[in-house]
Amino acid sequence: MFKSTRSLKQTASTTLSNLELGLIVKRLPLVTKSLSSYEQNYYAYKQEIYDRMALNFPKEYYFPSGSMKTIEFENVQPKTASIAQLTKHDGKIVYPNGKPELNYYGRDMNEKHEVILVEEVKEELAKQNAKMGDAKKNAGDEYVKFNDRITESDLKKDYQQLDRSLENDLYLVIKNNKSQNEKWGFPKFKAGEALQNNKNVSLDELALKELYQVGGENMQLWTISKTPAKLLDNTLYFKNVIFSGNFKSEDASIEYKWLNKKELKDILDKEYYEEMEYLLS
Repeated sequence: MFKSTRSLKQTASTTLSNLELGLIVKRLPLVTKSLSSYEQNYYAYKQEIYDRMALNFPKEYYFPSGSMKTIEFENVQPKTASIAQLTKHDGKIVYPNGKPELNYYGRDMNEKHEVILVEEVKEELAKQNAKMGDAKKNAGDEYVKFNDRITESDLKKDYQQLDRSLENDLYLVIKNNKSQNEKWGFPKFKAGEALQNNKNVSLDELALKELYQVGGENMQLWTISKTPAKLLDNTLYFKNVIFSGNFKSEDASIEYKWLNKKELKDILDKEYYEEMEYLLS
């Protein structure tokens, strides 16, 4: 296999005349993977166990006895039975109606300790006042609105945009419609003539230069390694990551798409996909 740092002088011209350079350009995921229903239930189960086993909120540490802050805090807490209202049965403290065992503070150990913050109550009251027709909105009532994981490009099935399939890696594939037998594939270029004109340029840099000529120079790309990741049918493939910009060809006959691994399987030739599959995330 060739090393991309080899120049034309270091390699036989007869071999390089048929050489092609390819690029596997990917966009990294922009959000974390969504949890499956099993994962959601598992983490909720673990959190419930943690909440039930946790100690009571140490209000004495944060709210000194007799202070106004302490009175405000206690006024918004849910009312619980006091120790004096409980009875003992077989040495265990239980509710008179037979509910499960409580801890020293009167908390049911099968339930998590619910703590209500005074600030949350005040915010809720402010929201209710705003809904009742308060014309002036306080700055504290404005909250951050999170973007949806499903983007407009996903809904429109616009495969030429990079703001789609946010949870997955996206890969650039192109097709030149000038040839009737042309199929979808990763970008690749004939290197013979280009090497004659750029004798001191490494192969990975030359591959990027050819891509910029076809897809424009507004892409910010990073080459993962100068060593080719794959040799297939006399084509050396280099792996690259795109950080900004997009592929945009002035040649109307060149189509391009950004596809995830599952979508690549449906559009690429079966043998070609099987050869390249292990390089995809």
